[in-house]
Amino acid sequence: DVCTWYLIHSALDTFLGVFINFILLRFLERAGSGRFSSFESGFYGHPPSVLLWLKQLFVWLIIVFISKIIIVFIVLIDQYTQANLETIGKLMLYPFHFSSKLEMVFVMLVFPFFLNVFVFWVQDGFLKKNFKQASASWITYASLESSVSTFHSSTL
Repeated sequence: DVCTWYLIHSALDTFLGVFINFILLRFLERAGSGRFSSFESGFYGHPPSVLLWLKQLFVWLIIVFISKIIIVFIVLIDQYTQANLETIGKLMLYPFHFSSKLEMVFVMLVFPFFLNVFVFWVQDGFLKKNFKQASASWITYASLESSVSTFHSSTL
């Protein structure tokens, strides 16, 4: 059933994909620390640099591409895995077995909406720079003084 497999791929891509993305991102951050100062996820320099942002975007796109390939291999690995995934998908769609239209609405609208909210919320949490825990070595007295004076002049 096409709806079942769409549901399965959406769920795998969301839950397993987010986990794989997190692991790959942290691995690359640790592997690149010291060598690639531009790869500190969510930090784009001071002042922010478009070039650093583009480098991080490129790395993120590679990470997402790799996770998609891993998920495809997991689904296609063997018949036993496919049968189990299909059974799980059918169980998830069982409440809608009486109406193919309701099943379609759930699979194409409701389920993806909640999955996307989850993905954006979780991935935003580990992609953005946590300035509370980060070292503030890039913040200088001069930059703070400049920011405060700019703020005061704009409010007067």
